[in-house]
Amino acid sequence: VPRKQFSVEMTSPWSYPRTGDITVVLDRIKQRLEVHKLISSKCYSTDSKKAIGIDKGLATLLSCSSGNEYGENFSKLANAIVDKYGKR
Repeated sequence: VPRKQFSVEMTSPWSYPRTGDITVVLDRIKQRLEVHKLISSKCYSTDSKKAIGIDKGLATLLSCSSGNEYGENFSKLANAIVDKYGKR
């Protein structure tokens, strides 16, 4: 029925002010309604002049100029998924 108000019980423990826009999403796979709300957050500025480099790859997902690597052996996982769905 158009423009008829109804109430929905929220299952999340989070509570936010009742101002602002919301987006209601119907997730057909999980069979549930999701309410998405934009919340504001503080952004802090750093006055760092130091440049950094980030490289995206397959062997390691991310490599930083500091020497840290994230997502090691990512290519093995990605190849397994591609092989699984590629054989259909």
